[in-house]
Amino acid sequence: MAGCRREDLKWAAIRGGNSSATQLPQNLDVKEADKPHITQTLLMRAGDVESNPGPKTKHSSHSEREEDFDDILKDVACFIRGNMAIDTLGKALGFDPAEIERYIATNTRYQHVTYDGTLKMLRDWRDNQTEAEGRPALADALKLARLERLADMFLGISKVPDLQTASDDISLEDDLLESVVNDIMKYYIFNMCTIQADPTNNDVMFEFDHIYTNPTLLEEDRNDKKIRKQLLFRNLLKTKINGLFPNRILVQAEGGAGKTTFCAKIAWDWVFGLGFQQFKLVAVIPLRKAKDKTVGEVIKSYLSDNNPVTAAQIDSYILSNPKRVLLVLDSLDELAAKFSDLHQIVQIILNRLFISGTVLVTSRKSRVDEIRSITELKKVYAFIYLEGFSVDNVAAYITKFFNQDATPSQELIDFITTNDVIAQNMAPFPIYIAMLCIMWREYDGERREAMSKLKTFSQLFEEMVDFLIDHCGSKDDSQTVPTVLELRQMIPNHLIEIGEIAFQGIKDKCLEFPEDTFQSCRESMEIGCKVGVLTREKHATPRRDRRKNPCLQMSMVQFPHKLFQEFMAAKYVASLHCSDDGRYERIMAEIIEKKEEFRYLLYFTSAQGSEHGLDIVTRLILIVQREVSFVGKRIDEYSLDREWRFIVDVAYESQHQSVAKKVGNQFMISKKTLHIQHSWSAHTISGLLYIKDHLGEVDSLVLHKECGRIASQDLVEFILSSASLRTMRIGGPITSAFSLPMPSDMIPKHAAFYSILADKVQQCQIQNLTIYYASLHSQRQTSRDLAEFICQIPHLESLELRENKLHKDFFSKWASTISSAKGNIQSTTPHTSLRELRVDNDMVIELLSCGDMFDSVEKLSIYISRKFGFDFIKRMHGFQGVTELSIDGRPTHNPYPVKDVPITMIKNLERVFPQLVKLTFRIPLGIAIVKQILESQRETRVLRELKSVRVLTIRLSKMDDDWDELLALRDKINNEKVFRVEVESVL
Repeated sequence: MAGCRREDLKWAAIRGGNSSATQLPQNLDVKEADKPHITQTLLMRAGDVESNPGPKTKHSSHSEREEDFDDILKDVACFIRGNMAIDTLGKALGFDPAEIERYIATNTRYQHVTYDGTLKMLRDWRDNQTEAEGRPALADALKLARLERLADMFLGISKVPDLQTASDDISLEDDLLESVVNDIMKYYIFNMCTIQADPTNNDVMFEFDHIYTNPTLLEEDRNDKKIRKQLLFRNLLKTKINGLFPNRILVQAEGGAGKTTFCAKIAWDWVFGLGFQQFKLVAVIPLRKAKDKTVGEVIKSYLSDNNPVTAAQIDSYILSNPKRVLLVLDSLDELAAKFSDLHQIVQIILNRLFISGTVLVTSRKSRVDEIRSITELKKVYAFIYLEGFSVDNVAAYITKFFNQDATPSQELIDFITTNDVIAQNMAPFPIYIAMLCIMWREYDGERREAMSKLKTFSQLFEEMVDFLIDHCGSKDDSQTVPTVLELRQMIPNHLIEIGEIAFQGIKDKCLEFPEDTFQSCRESMEIGCKVGVLTREKHATPRRDRRKNPCLQMSMVQFPHKLFQEFMAAKYVASLHCSDDGRYERIMAEIIEKKEEFRYLLYFTSAQGSEHGLDIVTRLILIVQREVSFVGKRIDEYSLDREWRFIVDVAYESQHQSVAKKVGNQFMISKKTLHIQHSWSAHTISGLLYIKDHLGEVDSLVLHKECGRIASQDLVEFILSSASLRTMRIGGPITSAFSLPMPSDMIPKHAAFYSILADKVQQCQIQNLTIYYASLHSQRQTSRDLAEFICQIPHLESLELRENKLHKDFFSKWASTISSAKGNIQSTTPHTSLRELRVDNDMVIELLSCGDMFDSVEKLSIYISRKFGFDFIKRMHGFQGVTELSIDGRPTHNPYPVKDVPITMIKNLERVFPQLVKLTFRIPLGIAIVKQILESQRETRVLRELKSVRVLTIRLSKMDDDWDELLALRDKINNEKVFRVEVESVL
């Protein structure tokens, strides 16, 4: 499409100043959009005539035509990939094999692949053609080389008239172009921005700004994709890559998280002047409708029938004015084309076309991974995550849905708030919260109670289908609608028949079907439409399809959402398990191979029966086992964790104990540590707790995830009931190299977690406990429960408390618990078994003020901050039994301050730790201070039991005289064999 010159395509500015209010543009006559010119419409739809067959092309000079053709040759050269395709085209152009080999060799320069050789081949060929025969001859050669798509993309453009009219009257051009944008705006208002939030009631339509609720957006850190930061919608196009605004943005979201509504928000803001006003045209393209169409062809379908602008003209304008156009491509996972296709939209996504224009793409994870796998694309795309609703936004959506009817909306908000399975697994997804709103509005107390037992996505869809059946059977139209009982008897078979077409559509990425697709199961389709699992609409027949279908309108059938289609497809796939084992095997092998793409299909299929869930997880486990055995210990831990998370998710959706047992027995088979990671979804956490009774011997538990009430209760039950669990770590560094504070949602802090631990602490078998970064300073009772739990763990041997923010009542409860235990002769003194303590300097002073309970401690590690230095030692007491002391801190290239003279510090250490045998400094000290400490201890022998000193110091350079003197002192002391010295240095 490079053959179109910018000066030939002038798109006038058609809109006035921006408006901050949600008002229709003044020149947008909405009512006229519903009044087509009937005669003209019929003629145009029949394909007999166009009201304006297209403006005349303006004459161009010979040099301009040559430049135009050279641009086409460049584009053709760029788009031909692979030596075989170049060879085939070269032969079609008349070159001999030796010449073609030289051209191909020219494409490789200094190990970089270019298209210079291909372009030279095309230019050499062009030089032997006349101006008149060049383009037709190239088109013939491309077709002969089976590159028809390139011929259509680039050589078809030269025949497309531009947007200039035959008249020199510029105002007529303005009027024509203004009508294009007006039609697009009207289409967005009536189609994209009017929301039917209730699929059971066609009369209830919400205006966009009435129901729209902002989702949570997160921007991926370019240096570490695990790190994501909050992104405001208004800053969507302000994210940067290396300081520059990217031209490609990829928004990843799970099914039902609101991708399409997110795209509608962009259209809404553009129409009403609320945003994106730097663009003359915002083209929102639902990729499920694109199929093999160009952007122009999709946009053309938005225009009124009497609008004379053609699809080719729209394509020409878009590609020739990239700075004036924003392309929004919705749901890449629903695009049928492969990345290897020459489809125009695919080339735009691959950044080979519309390169300097701005493109925003939404997709599920499966096709996002395809983008990430291409190095060149990973460099140019900014990655954003659409996370669905936050807790506050869930409440906002519900309030809007019930149209300010406070009673039901607050009841539903309260219901979700107290049911964290629904709150964490379902409520963040707009489609699920909409379904919950619909059912809540219609259900009475008994049915609402049934809703409280919903745990999985599959159960919610089953409940929704039941609701639709009840709703359909209760209609007054008893002559045409079966009763509820009749529907329940016939619906399973109908869903399976619908599911067969649904499955084929998912495979082919087809989400909209001509009605005759259901010709073999028309009764099932009719029932599906009446119940509401299908919708049927009339669409104008595209002109290019009218030779096959002379009707002016065609009836199209689709599912309310892709998730509904996947749910129906699962009904069909599950039915094959018994009815057609061979077909089931072929289908399942195909699904498992692309499991990320078919994630929800696998979820829903596993829920159809224990045999289905067991079969699926068995296949998935076998894949993991093969990968592990093939690569051994080299397998990437993150990839392995991701595989197991998938399996756990499937097991949870199945809700069958035989499946849970199968997964649980394998999950911990090669490890003893169970790590609940921050990256795990609430759904995965629920799945893990579902299989917890089958996990076998878990020795260590690491918690890096906040959980809700029910999950917290289940987690505590596992902690208290596990006979093998001996070590638990809450929070802390993800890796040994990571020492920065964790986000607060990586620390369990639900009150139920700590209160149950405190109540049932005598059942706890934990021996080693670590708590990092607990942010409970605003939670008084939770802090008290935590103190009581720690103080009364029966067999605690090792305790680590680091950088926690606790309410002051933590320490008062600690003190009262110790005092109470000492005053009760029937009670065992807390922590007589405690042998190792690791704390920061603030915590150790606070704990010592609570009473003596560390007499049994033998190993003590104190983590100090630079500003605190060693002054805290003066205030310490109660560690008479400590034999090993380690002073730790953050890594630094500057020595920690030591305010006391070394001999005073040595005396303080002797007072607090009279039995000290081993002293280790894991923080860097100045060489002069280290020498003074060692000489003081050597001369005075104040620490009488000391046998080992290990120090870390700072060296200024490799040729440091002080360093040499320190080594000499070390050797002298070691030769005396009174105590041994080890010295490490940091340059």
